[in-house]
Amino acid sequence: GCRRTNESPMSHALYQCLLGLLESNEGARKQAELDLATMEPAPGFALGLCNVALAESASIPVRQMALVLLKKYTKDKWAVESSQLTDAEKQPIRQLLPRGLADPSSKIRKLVAYIISVIGAWDWPQTWPSLMNDLLTCIQGTDPNLVSGAMSCIRDLSQHVDEDTYPMYLDTLGPVFLSMAATPTVPVKLRAIAVVVFTNIVDFVNLGRMKDAIKKIKTLLPHWFETIGAILAAPDAHDYILKKEAVVLLSSIADAFKVIEYIPAVLKFVWQNFVTCLPKFVAEIVCPPGGIAPTPDEDAEGDKVVGVDQFACSLFDLLGVLMSKVSARKLIKPFTVQIVYYTIGYMQMTMEQEESWRSDPNQYIEETDEDSFTESVRLTGYGLLHDMVDHAPKEALPAIHTAVRQRLQESDQMRDMGNAEWWRLHEAAVFAMGAFHLEDSDPTADTFAREVLGNDLIVEGPHGDFLKGRALWFVGHFLEHLSHSTSHPFFHAAVATLQTTDKTLTLKVAACRAIGLAVPKLDGSTLKPYMPTIITGLCALLPHATEHMLVLLLDTILASVKVSKEITAQLEPQISPYILAVWSHHATDPQIAACVCDILQGIASSHPSVLPGLLERVIPTLVIILSSPDKLPNLVEGALDLLCIILTPCPAPLPAPLVTQVFPPVMDLLNSTVDSSFLKAGARAVNVYVRRSHEMLSQWTHPASGKSGSILVMEFAAKLLSLEDMVAVEVGPLISAIVTFMASELGPNLVNMLNAVIARLATAKLPSLIEALVLVFARLAAQGHSRQLLDIIGNGEAISFILQKWTKHCSDFHTGSVNIKASAIGLAEIFKTQDPRLDAVVVPGDLIVQHDGRKTRTKNKGYGLDQTEQWTQIPLRLKILKVLMMEMKTIEEKEMAILTRKGLAGEEDEDDDEDEDEAQDDYAEDDDHVPGSSFVDADQLQHILDQLTDSDDDGGEEWDNPLVTEDPLYGVDLKGYIVSFVCAIHQQAPQPLAQAASALRPDEKEVLTRVLHN
Repeated sequence: GCRRTNESPMSHALYQCLLGLLESNEGARKQAELDLATMEPAPGFALGLCNVALAESASIPVRQMALVLLKKYTKDKWAVESSQLTDAEKQPIRQLLPRGLADPSSKIRKLVAYIISVIGAWDWPQTWPSLMNDLLTCIQGTDPNLVSGAMSCIRDLSQHVDEDTYPMYLDTLGPVFLSMAATPTVPVKLRAIAVVVFTNIVDFVNLGRMKDAIKKIKTLLPHWFETIGAILAAPDAHDYILKKEAVVLLSSIADAFKVIEYIPAVLKFVWQNFVTCLPKFVAEIVCPPGGIAPTPDEDAEGDKVVGVDQFACSLFDLLGVLMSKVSARKLIKPFTVQIVYYTIGYMQMTMEQEESWRSDPNQYIEETDEDSFTESVRLTGYGLLHDMVDHAPKEALPAIHTAVRQRLQESDQMRDMGNAEWWRLHEAAVFAMGAFHLEDSDPTADTFAREVLGNDLIVEGPHGDFLKGRALWFVGHFLEHLSHSTSHPFFHAAVATLQTTDKTLTLKVAACRAIGLAVPKLDGSTLKPYMPTIITGLCALLPHATEHMLVLLLDTILASVKVSKEITAQLEPQISPYILAVWSHHATDPQIAACVCDILQGIASSHPSVLPGLLERVIPTLVIILSSPDKLPNLVEGALDLLCIILTPCPAPLPAPLVTQVFPPVMDLLNSTVDSSFLKAGARAVNVYVRRSHEMLSQWTHPASGKSGSILVMEFAAKLLSLEDMVAVEVGPLISAIVTFMASELGPNLVNMLNAVIARLATAKLPSLIEALVLVFARLAAQGHSRQLLDIIGNGEAISFILQKWTKHCSDFHTGSVNIKASAIGLAEIFKTQDPRLDAVVVPGDLIVQHDGRKTRTKNKGYGLDQTEQWTQIPLRLKILKVLMMEMKTIEEKEMAILTRKGLAGEEDEDDDEDEDEAQDDYAEDDDHVPGSSFVDADQLQHILDQLTDSDDDGGEEWDNPLVTEDPLYGVDLKGYIVSFVCAIHQQAPQPLAQAASALRPDEKEVLTRVLHN
């Protein structure tokens, strides 16, 4: 054991602990885990693991376990400043670990190599300057184990190449690795690693576009292209690892540099492999002897060998890269028919896929979805066809049509000759047609469906399900391009499949997918007769569904319930029990729960008549969950979300059971919990309670506390204000609802509540919380209470603080058009008051940007303003006018964008696309490009990300949210309001307007001029 290696007591203790972890006795394992947790914080832990791992007298499993623990420890702790792992302990680890690179066990060598790469990513070259030279010495030695270990280490380390280390790779390792890759007598695995390392360098240089690195790489490219050509020209081996990595390198080079002068020489070898590997792929992977593809062998290092299927995927990826580059595309355009022809051959369903898809609908869905992240030859080939259509549609579309027809003819000949596998080529050809991009008037799909797919619906035999499923998919995919007479038999067959009991789940799933594709494309009058059958058929499948099948069914049900509110309302008793059963079993799955909630929302909003029955089914479940949060903690957040969905479409006042039965446990939970997810979901539900039944809440009394519902709501709002920003963000909409709907019950509490909002605003850091709190004041002002608001706030310092926060952040409001209207209209209404207290208010104007593009930084310790950016300071009225002009400009730009989308702007043709691609190719060759010059700084990037995420808060469907559409500001024409406001101020108070207008920027003055002359 480890004790005999004369190591430290820590090493011996760890050795005994690791033995315990490998014990079959559960008690011994648990005790070892406890001992390990106790030892980890102690000094010498990492060094002890290193000693055990390198002790050849210890068993391989113990040494592996030590290395696995050391691997995690170094990833977590090595770069962290801590007394737990000192420099004094790191140094002997750096000295000891390289010994493991020569270990006889490949498993030990690979783990040691990886750990060294993790350490080297942080310590080389500064703290461990000799590392790369030491590894270079190793790979030039005669010990095959040491060479293998060192090469693996360099491969892993090259994944961390950066600006400081790439010269070492290029200057020192570049020639050595090029020589290794080009030498046939070097073991294939080592040659492949040499190729991988250079690929990593090319990818890094492509990302950073550094001039020196580009020039150095270009000097090596002729030799690398010669080497790649020689590798691809060599006969096929059992392990395709070297050829695969050579093709991956070629893809990286072609993506990074304009290398058209070298491409033709290697392209012939690429094509040779592409063509000759297909028969081997069909024989070994598609239809192997006995129907089962051989299990991948392992090489001497214990790694699985790379098969012809993985090599084929790399070839598809390369062709896709070449298609994206104009210069290379011109070389392969003449061969598009042949490329498509062979690609279809690679896209054939394998026997293994056939068996697994027939027995597992989830796997069928995952691996046949063209948007799947699953990697397979079939989907990679389909992706290549899409790339060809995207980059060269004039050549690709006819090529696909021609190649598909050729393959269909071959399939028919195989069938006529009695070849039982004929259908695989037929199905692949139909799948390939899915890459087509059709114009509205293009009859290709309609003709293809009529002439080719009709017989697929009646094919018998075990393969019939797959042909029918692919035919249905095609029709759903291209439905808008098919005549009713063509599509109707297929759609009818898909619907009928759902109701039959003699069809396999795989075929039913295919029918479901086809219906899901078709429903959004068909008009309601066509769909309505089928909806009862579709919805009931889909619901009947839910009890049998899991994972991907369940998601597909729910997505299709969701699309179906949107077709006809009338039919959805009629079918509510049949739909809701199934959907609620799914929710109860999958409430903790975000994807499924979200889809279920969308379905229930569609049902609840379909017609008021559905609410009594729906509430009767939902309320008992909600009460049980919300009354016992400790027993069912995983369901509480989902229950609160479900409650909000049920509440939203209910008319005011809410049905009594929602207040008398559900509201009490909701408030008991919210006023006692500290769980942030519960509080945020609960705040959204209470918001709806206030909007829908504020009078009932004021009259209702909690049986235990004796407090009214209104008091409980205000106490909850106060609690939210006291919490961290991420939770408190929900308080703004709630307080806005309180002051809007419960003003008569607030009395003096209104002043207290607004003062509490001001105090919380002073400490808020999260932009979304600042927005939520500012909107409380914005809504009061926008709803005609601007003068009252100023009187409540009172002193000028507080008024200045609120308006400074408001005007500084209002341009960043992105949570829906109603809130943007509230902010703009609220500021305008404050302008209208002409209150003398506003005369002295100075607010942030424009962000100051230095000439080099960097924002200036300053520390401002003013009243609640943590101002990390320097702004111009301008009068309030000028800022309000600037805000309104920018809102007007935004509205005008949106109107122009709509006109552009409607076709009033010119369209670009393919030549324009090629010009753009040429420009991109030229950019790839721009040695003078300054790294980082096109990148925004961290603050700008965060601002962009905030806009992208915030813009989805209401989504494009805020019009479908009753809480939004019922808002008094929803129907306000902001453009018309701004025009009326400016014109009124121009007539009533021309002097303040003229004074403010004189300080506007030129672009703002242009907008103001257009408004005044509207």
